[in-house]
Amino acid sequence: MKHLRYFVGHGLFAAPFGPIVLAVVYLVLYHSGVVTTVAVDRIATEILTITLLAFVAGALTVVYRIESIPIPIAILIHAAVLYLDYAVVYLVNGWIDFATLPFAVFSLCFFLGFALTWLAIFWFTSRHARRLTLSLQKQREGK
Repeated sequence: MKHLRYFVGHGLFAAPFGPIVLAVVYLVLYHSGVVTTVAVDRIATEILTITLLAFVAGALTVVYRIESIPIPIAILIHAAVLYLDYAVVYLVNGWIDFATLPFAVFSLCFFLGFALTWLAIFWFTSRHARRLTLSLQKQREGK
């Protein structure tokens, strides 16, 4: 039950950021002259799907709170579900074509971004842990 509450809470927290990002993207496209008008049915679909995408992305962090799931497996689950979430939303909204090259580029960008994010997290966490360990060692030596 606590995981369900966490899932829903984080999903609801993240959900509003999807339409905000969509609005910013459309404003940039509008001011650069790429998009001047958008059909009502298209924008409504995009708002709903991007809100769902943001909800799932925010809620999915629950996999890291379930102690019975090892971290490497949690990372794989997180990557797979996020990939499916993004791929379905991008396809439904027509942001990528269901053709080999566009989908391959999308996949490459997604997995590179995911891997770089985790490498950065690992690097910063390891660095912080080393500093903390050194600090504790200095405290022990000083006593």
